[in-house]
Amino acid sequence: MEQQPTKSMWGRIKESTPMHLENAKKSATNKFAGVSKRVQNLRSSSNSNELSEITHEADVLMFGLTLSEACSNIHTNSGLPLVVEHCINALMEKEWYLEEGIFRLSTSHSQLINLKDTYNNGDTIDFDEVYDPHLPACAIKLFLRELIEPPVAPSIVPQLKSIIKSPDPNKEFVSELLTRLPSENSKLLSSLFKLLSTVCDNVDINKMTPTNLAIIFVPTLNIDQDIFMYFIEHHEYIFHNERQ
Repeated sequence: MEQQPTKSMWGRIKESTPMHLENAKKSATNKFAGVSKRVQNLRSSSNSNELSEITHEADVLMFGLTLSEACSNIHTNSGLPLVVEHCINALMEKEWYLEEGIFRLSTSHSQLINLKDTYNNGDTIDFDEVYDPHLPACAIKLFLRELIEPPVAPSIVPQLKSIIKSPDPNKEFVSELLTRLPSENSKLLSSLFKLLSTVCDNVDINKMTPTNLAIIFVPTLNIDQDIFMYFIEHHEYIFHNERQ
């Protein structure tokens, strides 16, 4: 008897998958879950080599890696990790940054894990078939949370704090400090804070103030609130080298 096509979570029609492939997919998903848990347990340690080895056990391509690995696995014109590029584009093009509670509210856990596994397998999601604004927002948070190393290198954080907390912070000094980061880090931070600034510009609609966003992103980015607020306010200048 001929198998009937079935509709996926994303609304696309696909052919029914043979049982042996379904079992293989379940096995891969379980492996991803195990790797993710081990990464979470070790992120607070200083052994980044061990973390990197763990993520490669599952041949993941996007989540739970260093930023450099995520960018080099699948190249994009923007220089961003593919999943981040797609999620930012969806939020901007669909004007989902106007959604009340964007970045604060959660999404379907199963859809988020599906998205993660899809990109880790080297596939992509068609966001034209996604109708939940919080899915790409939560995917960005998850990607940042699972990075082995934060995009703002801990080595420059004390200098950033010193400049930003001075009576007359010098934006040029801050910008110069950020140029010491790897290119992929600067590109990610530039695109992220451009998006977050757009969210803040529409606070009357989405109810997301800079303070609300700081509560969400400060722990993930491993910076303090003063640095976060400064990046929001001055992102156009301090990241101008990445936008030329």
